Amino acid sequence: KKTYRAIVWGNIPNEGKVEGYITRDNKSRTRFKLDNSRGKFSSTSYKKISNKPPFSYLELYPLTGRTHQIRVHLNSIGHSIILDDMYGGGENIIKSYHSKYIPIINKVINKINRFALHAYKIEFVHPVLNKKMKFKADLPNDMLDVLRIIS
Repeated sequence: KKTYRAIVWGNIPNEGKVEGYITRDNKSRTRFKLDNSRGKFSSTSYKKISNKPPFSYLELYPLTGRTHQIRVHLNSIGHSIILDDMYGGGENIIKSYHSKYIPIINKVINKINRFALHAYKIEFVHPVLNKKMKFKADLPNDMLDVLRIIS
């Protein structure tokens, strides 16, 4: 069981699920896309932790483990991860937001230089000990800095 945290563009619904088939993008072999019928099935549930326009802070629960799954899913519902250039969350998106958001967007962009996705928790049954193991990785400082701005 995996749990991720992400900061995304826009005000996402309080919770939801994204499902579909992930396949390689025909235009770029390093990129993936969501398809209705072909590829490998994928599913991610999410809950919104907080929102301060134009950003939302999420907890994500991938039920499958496809390459770029969370990034593809969030892009497919119009809420790309901030600074994720490959999946629509790069600085080009800033132009689509009202000018009143520019000061907060600039503060956020200056605090982080990567896309804001973090592997937060993992739980599994140890294969030898047959015991449930849980590990948690605190948020890195750059994401904490962003959260201070948008909280």
